[in-house]
Amino acid sequence: MVQKDKFRSENSFKKLILALLIIFTVPLPANSEIQIPSRKDCSLIKKKQSYDYYDRQEAHDFGRKIQNLIAKKDIQGIYKNVLIDELQNGPRREFIKNKSFDQIFPKKWVNKVISTEIDCDSIGWRGFMISNGLIWFDRMESGKWTIKSINGVNQEQFDNKNLIGWKTNKGIIPPTCFPTFGNFEKPKVDLFTEEFGIKNKTKFEYSPGEYIGKTIPLGYKIRSKISKDNFYSVSINLNDCFKWNLENGFVKNEATKNELVLVEKYYLSKK
Repeated sequence: MVQKDKFRSENSFKKLILALLIIFTVPLPANSEIQIPSRKDCSLIKKKQSYDYYDRQEAHDFGRKIQNLIAKKDIQGIYKNVLIDELQNGPRREFIKNKSFDQIFPKKWVNKVISTEIDCDSIGWRGFMISNGLIWFDRMESGKWTIKSINGVNQEQFDNKNLIGWKTNKGIIPPTCFPTFGNFEKPKVDLFTEEFGIKNKTKFEYSPGEYIGKTIPLGYKIRSKISKDNFYSVSINLNDCFKWNLENGFVKNEATKNELVLVEKYYLSKK
């Protein structure tokens, strides 16, 4: 009797070992769903923040919120819950109205975004990015978080060849004549907002035209704090707009200029 029980026990043990071997050696069906990385505890980071306008955990959690909406293919949720106004770069609200998620966001793009671990810290003053810049997001002065840019997705195409720009009696105004702020223009935004007491920096950055000629006099220049020989302006005389060479569909400046944005080459649509 004892021998039978011993035999049964050994038999059960062998079956258990065999079952474990099958589990760990036989390939399991691949899971098509890519998992979002686990939530970080940003309070464990001891390094001091370079910029203190945000809470680390808030930033990390907002990035994961974006990932969750993308994983769920919730295109309406993206444009309603994690985006304020329009994107700096990416599909316009009007463009995505009657589009499905898959028509805008390629599968490879989606996999890269949702499999990326979200950082707790910003990339300097430029904000936070997901998957090497496929998505940029940041905290607004209002305290709300928003996506700023969505890169690498399917964009709308403008097929109208008659879109040639802003015509005047002097010619077509090159895009370089319009005040814009690039990724490295934050110090210049600070100069003008401090000089004229503009409290809403974000509004000034995205809609400088609301201040030019009213709050900021036309042609007004501010000396750079970095180089005393440089002056910056948010407006330019229309006559100066046509001191540019047109080469193969590009407008190109002849000499170094001290306007708000220096552009060596900028695409100009052909008629």
